[in-house]
Formats: sequence, C-alpha cells, structure tokens
Amino acid sequence: MRRFALGLALAALTGAAAAEEILPKFRWPVMAKAEKSKDGRGLDIAAPEGDPVHAAGDGEVLYASDEIASFGRMVVLRHSGDYVTTYAHLRNMSVAKGAKVKRGQIIGAAGKTGDAKTTGLHFELRKGETQLDPIGYLTPR
Repeated sequence: MRRFALGLALAALTGAAAAEEILPKFRWPVMAKAEKSKDGRGLDIAAPEGDPVHAAGDGEVLYASDEIASFGRMVVLRHSGDYVTTYAHLRNMSVAKGAKVKRGQIIGAAGKTGDAKTTGLHFELRKGETQLDPIGYLTPR
C-alpha cells in the first residue's frame, strides 16, 4: 500500500500517471512436478499419461490442433489482459478453436505427443509476444 501511495505522490509531483500493474494469478494446469523447460520457454510438468489438464484461467481457445509436429496435440488459450497460455504434448484435446473456457475446466489430458521424450505437459505463458516465466503467475500449490 505504501508503494502505491508513493507512486501517486511521485505522479502528482512529476505530472505523470501512476499505474501499478496487478499481475493475474493463473491456476496450475496439472498438479505434478514441474521444472523449467530445457529451451527456457515455459515449464515441463511430469504428469502421468491421461491426467486431466485444466485451463489456467477463463479464456477462448485460439488453437486446438496437432499441426505443429514438435508440440504434438496443443491447445492455446487467450485470456484477458492480452495473456496467452499454451498446453502442448496432450494425449487428447477436449476443446475446439473458438470455444470459451472457464478456469479449471478440463481442456485435454497429459500425454507424450510431438517430440516429447517423457509423458507430461509443456506449459507456456505470454503477454502479447513476450514470453513470461509462468512460476510468478501461478497460484501457490
């Protein structure tokens, strides 16, 4: 609260607008051991084959296909605030492009498709074109 008040005071002194961005909190798509992916893009979550994968937040399905061979079956969701989440290597998908989804809704199942070496889920988060570290945006377990 003090930080916000300080921001308002500085804005008043400088004439600048002060706006503190409130970061959204997304839910874990699957509850299993996670580690940063080797390519530095997102998380690799070691979930058992067939474990349900949940939407991290309310949104709309932008992509639900297996056209990108290295990712196998993949779902991409757009959320408010220009956030986008990606769920790759799915065994199956239970949503289609254009569908509206709710936070926690099952969108597929963990699998080993594309170039996945182990069973699980590859999860990414972006804001616009910017790749983000999902850990800071996911609710504590």
